[in-house]
Amino acid sequence: MEHRTTLRRTGQRRSMRALAVAATAGLVLALPACSSDDEAGPSGSTPTAPGSSAAADPTGASPTDPGSTGSDDTTAGELAEEPAADATALVTAGRTAEAAVDGSTLSSIEAERDGTWEIDVVDADGTRFEVIVSADGTTVVSGPREERDSADDKAEHRAEVQGATVDFEAAASALLEEFPGGQVTELSLDTEDGRVIWEADVIDSSGQRHEVDLDAGTGKVLSSELDD
Repeated sequence: MEHRTTLRRTGQRRSMRALAVAATAGLVLALPACSSDDEAGPSGSTPTAPGSSAAADPTGASPTDPGSTGSDDTTAGELAEEPAADATALVTAGRTAEAAVDGSTLSSIEAERDGTWEIDVVDADGTRFEVIVSADGTTVVSGPREERDSADDKAEHRAEVQGATVDFEAAASALLEEFPGGQVTELSLDTEDGRVIWEADVIDSSGQRHEVDLDAGTGKVLSSELDD
């Protein structure tokens, strides 16, 4: 009797051990699944790795549009070859040069490639002065510088200035009536066949250059030739 009781107790202990081992094995198998679920994001997605390309740019810059050039470069061909020589700047520059030499009259004006104006003015005794004026015509950049002309040259300068009843302003206006939308880049007094004229360079609205002779007494265009 005592022997059977011992066998029953031994069998119960073995059964309990078996149940404990089974429960432990089940817990161990459940742990990896729980760990995997914990590592996933709320939506079940996998977190982005620290070195991933999805990380934000530290500069805050947005991605470059593949079709964008990133710049607005101006080509050299888009730059004008001739200086901008509008009538207002020409007239203003001429007046500025005349004001720089008391009692003087403009005898020539030319637009330089750097945008400035090279101007000659003649005073009452025929002495010629060179004055460089800013592009907008308001400021004397250099001069007045007296030219070392002979007495004959001074007499010629006086005669031309006195014979030009059409001054440089009126001459420029007449030229732009002949070439609407054009630019006067040069005006210079000269004497041809005993007549005082304005020799002019004009760029028309299409960009072609014309050499023009204008009567300095009447303002009439005497000749116009396309400069090739």
